[in-house]
Amino acid sequence: MKLYRNSGFRSTCAILALATLLAASASAQSAPSARTLVIDKIEAIPLDGPNANTESGVLYYRVDVRYPKAWMDKVEDSFSITVGGKPAPFEAVGGGFSDDANKSFRIYPGVSGRKLVQVSLVLDAKTVTATKELLLPGTPLVRLMDHVRSECLFENPPLTFLVFNATDPVVRVNAREVAAKAKPSQDFPGITLLTIPPSLEPGLNQIEITATGAAGRPVTEKSTLLFAANNTVKVGSKLNIVWGHMGSRSGPFFRLGHEGQVLAAVGSSEMGGQSVLNSGDDGKTPHWILASGVNVYSFTAQTPGKGKLNFEQQSHWTRPFETEKTVEITVVL
Repeated sequence: MKLYRNSGFRSTCAILALATLLAASASAQSAPSARTLVIDKIEAIPLDGPNANTESGVLYYRVDVRYPKAWMDKVEDSFSITVGGKPAPFEAVGGGFSDDANKSFRIYPGVSGRKLVQVSLVLDAKTVTATKELLLPGTPLVRLMDHVRSECLFENPPLTFLVFNATDPVVRVNAREVAAKAKPSQDFPGITLLTIPPSLEPGLNQIEITATGAAGRPVTEKSTLLFAANNTVKVGSKLNIVWGHMGSRSGPFFRLGHEGQVLAAVGSSEMGGQSVLNSGDDGKTPHWILASGVNVYSFTAQTPGKGKLNFEQQSHWTRPFETEKTVEITVVL
């Protein structure tokens, strides 16, 4: 049995928290000491996480602020943020202190246009504010959620898509239009989640979502999903299988083993960390649509017959790997 272990891809949420903490601390050290509340900078957060570029899309922005360290205990829970004079969804994602106290927030400023971002805190019953202008490009965006774009699935699930600053979305599976249910976000105006019922056919499926963006221009995303119905694939199929993530240096860890000769690992089998947008509701308000890192293992179906995939997890580096599930694979001509 051949086993392939993940290389330690960290979740983008953990990286974002560390990145914002370091950025805020560095900013505080390089700028003059604050005598009041100051907005140091506002930066776009790439949709696929801080290690990606903004070409992956932008929904949220990071706001870094500084204020006198002596205020910390008095103002910690008093922050509020408005954009264009209206309350904006926000969440603290980092903070610390050096000469000054510093804090970083993730905000949703809206769709497009030139906006005035105002951060406020309350100190001794008095409101202290800082403002900075932000230009939102409002680039339209459509995106498959919950799956990597070339994933192998052993079930036929409903599929969810993100639509941002675009109208009239249409989803097609294998060139056939599929009726979709739209759910506009209550937390983030301008964002809609679009869901279609199970629509995959056995084998390779071409998924396309198209919507109308600014000035009537179409915005499109194409994905390919392999549906291994009844755990069966054809010779020559490429199986990109999502299994596991990385939470910390101590675990959990994952590995994916295969038995038999029907599958061959592509390279080391592991494609490494990729980003997946999560549509699931975490019960929080607002519910932020964030990317998380997943491990993707790649195999080729090379000969007819039967084989097995063993999905294993090590909860902590001091504990042994345990088999979480086993999938019997059949390869046909």
